[in-house]
Amino acid sequence: MVAGETRLAGRLPAEVTSFVGRRRELAEARRLLSARRLLTLTGPGGVGKTRLALRVVDQVRRAFPDGVYLAELDALDDPTLLPQTVAVALGLRDASDDPVAALAEYVADMQLLVVLDNCEHVADTCAVLVDKLLAMAPGLRILATSRHVLGIEGEQILPVAPLPVPGNEDVGATAAADAIELFAERAAAVLPGFHIDDGNRDRVLQICQRLDGLPLAIELAAVRLRALSLDDILDRLNDRFGLLVEGSRTAPERQRTLGGALGWSYALCSAEERLVWARLSCFVGTFGLDAAEEVGSGGGIDRDELLGLIAGLVDKSILVRQANSHGRSARYRMIETIRRYGQVRLEPSREGPDVRARHLAYYRALALRYQATCFGPEQLAWNQRMQAEHANLRAALEFGLSGGGDALAALDIAAALWNFWFAAGFLREGLRWLQRGLLVNPALTRSRAEALWTCALLSVYCGEGEAGQRLLDECAVLAEYFGDTGLRAHVAECAGQAALFRGELAAACRLLEAAVAGHRAAGNLIGITHSLIMLAAGRVFQGDRRGSGAAAEALELCEAHGAAATMPYALWAVAVYRWRAGEYAEGAALAQHAIRVRPAEDWAALANQLELLAWCSAGLGRMERVGRLLGGARVAWRRSGARNFEASPYRAIGEQVADEARARIGDEAFDAAVASGRLFGIEQAIAYALEEPPPAHPPEAAAPASVGGLTRREREIAELVAEGLSNKEIAASLTIARRTAEGHVERILTKLGFTSRAQIAAWVAGRRGGG
Repeated sequence: MVAGETRLAGRLPAEVTSFVGRRRELAEARRLLSARRLLTLTGPGGVGKTRLALRVVDQVRRAFPDGVYLAELDALDDPTLLPQTVAVALGLRDASDDPVAALAEYVADMQLLVVLDNCEHVADTCAVLVDKLLAMAPGLRILATSRHVLGIEGEQILPVAPLPVPGNEDVGATAAADAIELFAERAAAVLPGFHIDDGNRDRVLQICQRLDGLPLAIELAAVRLRALSLDDILDRLNDRFGLLVEGSRTAPERQRTLGGALGWSYALCSAEERLVWARLSCFVGTFGLDAAEEVGSGGGIDRDELLGLIAGLVDKSILVRQANSHGRSARYRMIETIRRYGQVRLEPSREGPDVRARHLAYYRALALRYQATCFGPEQLAWNQRMQAEHANLRAALEFGLSGGGDALAALDIAAALWNFWFAAGFLREGLRWLQRGLLVNPALTRSRAEALWTCALLSVYCGEGEAGQRLLDECAVLAEYFGDTGLRAHVAECAGQAALFRGELAAACRLLEAAVAGHRAAGNLIGITHSLIMLAAGRVFQGDRRGSGAAAEALELCEAHGAAATMPYALWAVAVYRWRAGEYAEGAALAQHAIRVRPAEDWAALANQLELLAWCSAGLGRMERVGRLLGGARVAWRRSGARNFEASPYRAIGEQVADEARARIGDEAFDAAVASGRLFGIEQAIAYALEEPPPAHPPEAAAPASVGGLTRREREIAELVAEGLSNKEIAASLTIARRTAEGHVERILTKLGFTSRAQIAAWVAGRRGGG
């Protein structure tokens, strides 16, 4: 895993409503964060932990030169995906077999603050992850929000209480009270001109007291002023306060208070709105209007009624419309506490399984539509759409594969998303879903056949070619059984790519030629284009210029159909023939153009272009640039999760170019250039590749002011490696864990661009010789 595209401190959610009170908590949180490395804000749901955390972060962000990052965990239902979720929040992608170790490696020498928001449902997993990260990264601080403590050594707890509410005997001081101020501001937002005066002060005070000062409950009450008077609100509070925890007399008071607020809000909805609230609680994260109509309708609610009912739920603050989304493209979400309440209503009902089945069916249809139409002018929009739907796709897959729903539908989703898993940097996640889906769907169906070649393809890209071949063998049998030309083409394409990765170029080209022919017969445009690109690659590595025709055709198909996301790969195929022909400047210009037009988060496309630019730079005699570009390419490859750079043809050219550069500028200068490139953030790598000024405020830490980019501890360990000590002996010498020593050695190898301990020893000897 590697540095992200932009410092996410600039992407923290903007406050859309005023922040009220919490002066004491803000000061205390700042003080604790300056002294402790883990601070957990605890309190009941709806008490305002997230808002407080974001305000704290805004006030302390300057103290963290490597940035502040927010990982929102409320949409995460599978604890095993926690490391990947945190990685994405830090601007990384799931590109490692051991994401915890990769995260620890990345943050090891940085000074940054990470906010883990809504940890309670994955608290155990969070505790393990946080403990490991803090042990490996002395400059890391973590601010967590959770309904209960994480329970690890060194954790500092700051309870977040409800907002203070004056007692009845102190009515005259209510104007300065935080709870009263919050009610007044939110009420004025929905009822212009509302203010606290002698005529309403007592009733507002009573409402805030009844709600125990809980911010969420107060905001829900204030919103009701659209339709109700203060007296009406008080009356309804008397009737509905204990609804959520009805029958549970042992529940803490704060839970009953929040339950009462939500139950009261539920009671204010019409019967149809309540039903829709419960049904839409099956969505995770954001969802679109079409999805809501599909899942929320039925059982007495017509599809054309949903828009009005959703508008009503937005008005009642049950649903939140995502900023800058409107009309049919509008996206909505429920805050987690409200969503959980809806689930409480949905799960015991007879229609609960039917609603989740409709959710699964909707996302199966969406995934199949994406697969069928993602090669065309809507390609970029589709990629963005699937990114937005990622949490719901996960939920649908989990429901289908966990025994509760249609496992075959879930398998169809995982297979149809093959291009999304690749382009969005979720290769290993896609591979895991496919492996699970194949395990629970053993029947010999077309769905299984599609999943087999898809799983094989992802296996190849993840460097697991042997496992991929077994899957392809079974798919080949099914292709013949069904007599399916398209399946045969996919088998040939995957087998060709696997052969190309192994360096069996003649076999690869034969298979890819068959794939092109098969995809043509099946009318599969994206299959034709991808196979042409890989065929062009196979032939250029053979030194066969006929591949330039395949590259040109692939680019023509992209241009003719407006397939902007595939175009950078076709541009690479054209550019690599310019490089092979010795037209280095022309090849470099095409690669730079491909970088400019690539989708923002397609790291594999970026990595391809950076490598090609390095090859062209070698031809132009720019050897230090070769090293920096190769280092930057490794950053992008690791971000993508793809292992193309390990394929023998790619590796051979990279080694040849590196050898040329070493011969021209010397090992030390070249190694320093590679190490510098590996410390690039994505924005820095792009700016360097395009020969443009670097970002004014680079998102990641600059290279440490140390030899070769190594920290003081890493230089110390490099010296011990040069003395011939094993990792176990290094750990004993420095009184550190063996795993810690291993991690330091791996980082040294990565930073210096080396692959063996002998290279580290030679590098240390060279440094000593140079004085």
